[in-house]
Amino acid sequence: MASEAMASEAKATSELTKNKAFMDLYSRQIGAFGIETMSKLVNMKVLIYGLGGVGIETAKNLVLAGPGTVTLVDDENARIEDLGSNFYIREEDVGSPRARVCAPRLQELNALVRVGVHEGGLTEELVGQHDMLVITSPDLGREELIRWNTFCRQHEVVVPDARGKRVSRQSPIKFICAAAMGALSYVFSDFGDDFLVNDETGEPTVSRTITGISCEEDGIIQLVDPHTSELAQPHNVEDTEHRGYVTLSEVEGMYCKDEASLGKLGHSINSSGPWRVQHVWKTIAEQLIVPRSLGGDGKQREEQFWVRVRDEKTGELVKDADQADGLKRVPKFARECGDLPEDLFVRNEDGSKATRMTRVKDFYKLKIGDTRGYSPYEGGGVLQQVLEPVVHHHKSLGTMLQQPVAEGFPSLMSCDGDKEEKGWWYPLLHVTKQALFTFHATHGRFPTPNDEAEAAEVVGIAQSYNTAMSQLRSFCGESQACSVPLDLAGEAVPAPDVASLPQEKQDAIKSLGEGVGLDEVRAYFALERASWNAEDAMMALFTDPSAMDALAAEKVKVDTFEAIAAIKKFTYAAGVEFQPLCCFIGGIVAQEVVKYTGKFTPLNQWLHFDCVEVLPDSPPPAAAAPAGRYANNVTLFGQDVQDKIMNSKTFMVGCGALGCEFLKNFALLGVATGEQGLVTVTDGDRIEVSNLNRQFLFRSEHVGTPKSTTAAQSVKLMNPAIKVRSLELLAMPSTENVFDDDFWAGSGVPNADDVAERPAGGFGIDFVTNALDSVKARKYVDSRCVFFHKPLLESGTEGTKFNSMVVLPTLTESYDEGDPEPAAGEAIPMCTLRNFPSTIVHCIEWARGQFEDLFVTPVSTLRDFLDDPDGYINNLRENAEAYMMDANDLSKAIEAIDNKEGTGLLTTAKTLAEVKAQGFAACVRLAADLFNKLYNHRMRDLIHQFPRDYVTSDGKPFWVPPKRFPAVLELALAEPTVLAFVISVANLFAVAYGLQPLPENGRNENGEEFDTFVPEAHEWRAEATVRAALAGYAVQDWSPSSEKIETEENTEEAKEAAPAESVEDLIAKLTGLLSELGAVRSQLAGAKAQPADFEKDLDQNFHIDFVSAAANLRGRNYGIKEATRHKVKMIAGKIIPAIATSTACATALVCMELVKLLQSKPKVAFRNSSNSFAINSFQMAEPSDARKVAGRHEEEILPDPVSEPDAFDETGAPLPEYIRKSVWVAVPSPHTKWDRINVPAGTTLGGLVELLESQHSILLAGWTCDVETEDGGKSGVVLYNKPRDAAALGFDKELLLATAPLDLSFQKAQMAILRNKDIKNKQLYSMQWKALQPEQVAKENAFRSRNLADILEEKAGSLSGRKSIELQVNLENADGEEVRTPPCVLQL
Repeated sequence: MASEAMASEAKATSELTKNKAFMDLYSRQIGAFGIETMSKLVNMKVLIYGLGGVGIETAKNLVLAGPGTVTLVDDENARIEDLGSNFYIREEDVGSPRARVCAPRLQELNALVRVGVHEGGLTEELVGQHDMLVITSPDLGREELIRWNTFCRQHEVVVPDARGKRVSRQSPIKFICAAAMGALSYVFSDFGDDFLVNDETGEPTVSRTITGISCEEDGIIQLVDPHTSELAQPHNVEDTEHRGYVTLSEVEGMYCKDEASLGKLGHSINSSGPWRVQHVWKTIAEQLIVPRSLGGDGKQREEQFWVRVRDEKTGELVKDADQADGLKRVPKFARECGDLPEDLFVRNEDGSKATRMTRVKDFYKLKIGDTRGYSPYEGGGVLQQVLEPVVHHHKSLGTMLQQPVAEGFPSLMSCDGDKEEKGWWYPLLHVTKQALFTFHATHGRFPTPNDEAEAAEVVGIAQSYNTAMSQLRSFCGESQACSVPLDLAGEAVPAPDVASLPQEKQDAIKSLGEGVGLDEVRAYFALERASWNAEDAMMALFTDPSAMDALAAEKVKVDTFEAIAAIKKFTYAAGVEFQPLCCFIGGIVAQEVVKYTGKFTPLNQWLHFDCVEVLPDSPPPAAAAPAGRYANNVTLFGQDVQDKIMNSKTFMVGCGALGCEFLKNFALLGVATGEQGLVTVTDGDRIEVSNLNRQFLFRSEHVGTPKSTTAAQSVKLMNPAIKVRSLELLAMPSTENVFDDDFWAGSGVPNADDVAERPAGGFGIDFVTNALDSVKARKYVDSRCVFFHKPLLESGTEGTKFNSMVVLPTLTESYDEGDPEPAAGEAIPMCTLRNFPSTIVHCIEWARGQFEDLFVTPVSTLRDFLDDPDGYINNLRENAEAYMMDANDLSKAIEAIDNKEGTGLLTTAKTLAEVKAQGFAACVRLAADLFNKLYNHRMRDLIHQFPRDYVTSDGKPFWVPPKRFPAVLELALAEPTVLAFVISVANLFAVAYGLQPLPENGRNENGEEFDTFVPEAHEWRAEATVRAALAGYAVQDWSPSSEKIETEENTEEAKEAAPAESVEDLIAKLTGLLSELGAVRSQLAGAKAQPADFEKDLDQNFHIDFVSAAANLRGRNYGIKEATRHKVKMIAGKIIPAIATSTACATALVCMELVKLLQSKPKVAFRNSSNSFAINSFQMAEPSDARKVAGRHEEEILPDPVSEPDAFDETGAPLPEYIRKSVWVAVPSPHTKWDRINVPAGTTLGGLVELLESQHSILLAGWTCDVETEDGGKSGVVLYNKPRDAAALGFDKELLLATAPLDLSFQKAQMAILRNKDIKNKQLYSMQWKALQPEQVAKENAFRSRNLADILEEKAGSLSGRKSIELQVNLENADGEEVRTPPCVLQL
């Protein structure tokens, strides 16, 4: 049965991969989940009860994810306040059932999902028809939640047994309940007593090349050694029961020696199944940092020798009974052993000096168990990590309400390190939740918002519950219940207001706390008890045994006060929905539903999350219950805060998945719905099919339209009052005329063509919202935020991971200062890509390169030639014949016209003529030629130059792993991949040479859809067309190539061996080629060349078809396992996996920070986050402080291995004499990037020099600016360099004037300087003579008297619209050391 199920799943998965529309829609999600998970998800049936804020977010994310069925249950009539949390309810829907209203709008998101509605509430029959029940309505009550959880756990189905008899068997329904109650939320997940998880982390498994396997009791696998190959990779296989298994394939030898062991060992190790691996350890000499006292630099590492010790008085060796030889030994660096006698060194068995050793993992070996039953290893092999499913165990809701800490876990799941440190925060969230449940059970509702009496009642319930649970824990054990480790009914006192104390007392508290490890509260009370005498306080802590207990007691009182206050805060808000929190929990719940498939780790089992920091310090003034769509916000924060939200201006950069979610959240919160509010959104992209899986404001009819304008139109359906200004631009230096100073710091309105007049005054935008997927763009926007001192709300996603960041001017580090981006993967050596691939990734990268080399670069050159062929030929000929080109220029010109790859201009021109004359049939023959060249002839050349038994110059076998011996492929059109290659290449050539328009789609000026694709049923896609074109086609016979194939060994040899040609020979060759090119030129009248622009998401353009076929055929050449088309698309297109839930959660967290921002909360209230659904890691933390630049620093500048190859020793370490020192000094010290040196408007160059020197004691060493180049790029131009200190170089002005008076001619002055033997530095004196000329002095003085702004405008262009500009200056101090300062900003 199990094998049949696996076969059925495999078949379903295979069918999905053939569905192009499905694969295109879900391409990014498949990158995160995998196709196997999707094949399970599409058959899943989910029932959602409750369509409040959490419910609608869950439903939206799920429908985008693509389960088979989503059924909605919510008969409650929509209320006006629902418009603040449910984006699919509109004003005209108020009074209608929520599920009925939302279902058709959810259905629009994804036609592949069946969205249904059930009216009449939950029934056992209804629940039993689904795989998972999700309850998102807290109003259902605790007892009902327990009842439905019990039903799901006990659910049974009737099925036939092996003999056809119908029997009952357990079939538990997965259960999730969740709620967002104001600023407090929870998710509970129950997947049953036993639930199989196939992949806990979602991290990719590894594949490695094997170079050896030992036959022994603990068999060892040896991977490629880093000392012998640059392709070596550490195994990266965890030693765990889940990820610690590998299978082996392609191993030569290692057959089972004993027929009786076949069942256990398999026919060979290749068929032996998974092996449980263990890490291998090795002992090496430990490398320790040499202390500065011994001449080290704080970084240099050396080994230490073991040395015996002599007693200084007796001269005898000191004893140590713990040592094997009974003698004491100490470690010493070699530099300490210079005068030591040899007999003091401890020796190894071989007589060598013993060194201090350490035990480390060997990352290139793995232990797999007993391999003695196999014959010896002969060669080759691939190790593939496999995952062993693990069973997770869940308990019922009733059980987990009493003891929410999962078995095997020390505490409740934490989401905030600062709160976790308290030790009581997360138990408090559970106790508060239970108290609110109890209040609901008593009153049939949650507490009235901001009601002091009802909040006090909830506090009382919490106190009683906590006392009862504490007693249960003490009587029955800690595993029986959960309670707050505080007496909530005990004495409570507020925390001391340290910030209001005199500065000296604040400093004393900080000093004592850091000195003895006390928190702020304990340090305060310690000092207060000692009458603020720091010495007495310190002494008391060390002499009075009861002092620490007394301070702990005071801390408990403060903690109790904080806990009670928190319960009240949560209670004030529990009766309303806070939209960003609903969005966050809805994303988590939807992702938890996907884990039904066995992908990723399910919650275990409670998640408690709060955003208490967003709430005001005290509840808003009591007033009549607010009404309207923003009623929840007004209840939580008050009308003043809501007005700020409505009148806020934000610049949202990017409008993809993040941007759609942001706009939805803005609309629900009311951002930019007031008279002064505005959302300016810009994005240069247009909508593609693959966007529809995540960018939920877009529909299929929007494909091809601009993202920004379409999103702006769609979001108005959610809130017609929102003001959105959409632009189709990128945020970059070239658009600063649109997003100018007035936009950032004045009107807050972009300088767009359709804006007649912008309002005067204002403070510009209030905050910036990044919704970008480019690090470069993020850093640019970040730099603008720093310059204009604007808050930045930043977020990002990658698969199941997401993060958020808030940048607060002057307070926090900026985005650019945050954690560095992960390093890109290691570059693949060119000789590996060209000739020796060992993985399918190598093949895909090679194929992607072939696309550029065949259909882009040479066709671009041909297009440029066709624009002016006579000019091209004549210009080159004239320059060559006039000897205006050197050998290098001539060689490059020849290479461009006729290269060994066959992609030179002459070849492409001839090909164009052939295609123009013979049509598509010529393209097919070109494709066949290309196949034979790449997969047949090149392989024959490789085998010819390096036969299987070839050995290297040092006598070692050449064909050893990771190298793979190639095989030759034949042009067999009956083979689908070969046919796919020929068809894709032929069609790409047809486009390149003008037979078919460039592939594109979209909408014309009338809004009508169009495309220029070759239709699916077109003859150019047919096998019959290919066969007809190749009728009579003869494959060119192979003959060995004279070109030497590049290897790691001979690369440099080949370069050195290339014979140099004379300029005359090169000119003759070039003019001959130009003549030949001229002859072809006459055949190209009316022809055109169209270079391709690689596009991964247009499946009908043949781009991915080519890369997939080309890569897999190359894989066949080298015996490498082929890849699916989707995998090729992900790698070749560098596609980042993406899912809707990560996007939703990231933007939700950002919007929580937005509300804090508009309340002017202190920095301690804000949170950055780093999260992963896969492993249930949600970590919030206060933003880091702005980085301070201070002091004087020395930095090492290492030599460049390319330009200075002799600067390194045999091990690759740089030689000390080549290491240069760079010194820089911070001015002022300290400062942050938020600070600035302001240069007043109208300042001259001389004034700037004086300002820097007089106010900061620094010198202007240089000043540059960026000037736009012809190609749209930027080039730096030097505006000023500080005159050299001639006196320091030995210049004597009197000697110069005596030798060469200023009234001499320049020629006579030069002669006089040259003749004077007292003048050593002739060049220096000549330069100074010119600088002292009156006209030069006047010119310099005039330049120094010019306004900085005038100089900039002259060089860089108009500064119109700018209010200030950062000066690009190089600064130094009087000692000539580099000075680093905040930005120097010129006011305009």
